[in-house]
Amino acid sequence: MLPVRGRNGRATRLARMLGTRTSWTPVGDGEFFCPGCGGDRNYQRMSGRRRFTVLGVPLLPRGAAGPVVECAACGGHFGTDTLDHPTTSRFSAMLRDAVHTVALAVLSAGGASSRTALETA
Repeated sequence: MLPVRGRNGRATRLARMLGTRTSWTPVGDGEFFCPGCGGDRNYQRMSGRRRFTVLGVPLLPRGAAGPVVECAACGGHFGTDTLDHPTTSRFSAMLRDAVHTVALAVLSAGGASSRTALETA
């Protein structure tokens, strides 16, 4: 980690002594499409609490941090809206359902007694 350089050394030393840290607690897990890695990965849904620290020791609570999704592979934190993007297995299930829907539509349009409709479905 590079040192923080300011105009005076006092501001730099103060920044190292005082700060805010977030402690994360796992709430749930699952599989999602990670925008950082670019693939289907496991995740942990985390909720956090911010605390004011002096010399690395947490002293005062500063409130709750919003829920985030942490990728198990890259360790990146993302908003919970990333869970809305489908995974590869979800895409394949959607494709399978679409094929079944089209086959049923062809059968209902052409009738189940038509030989060509049955072969097309």
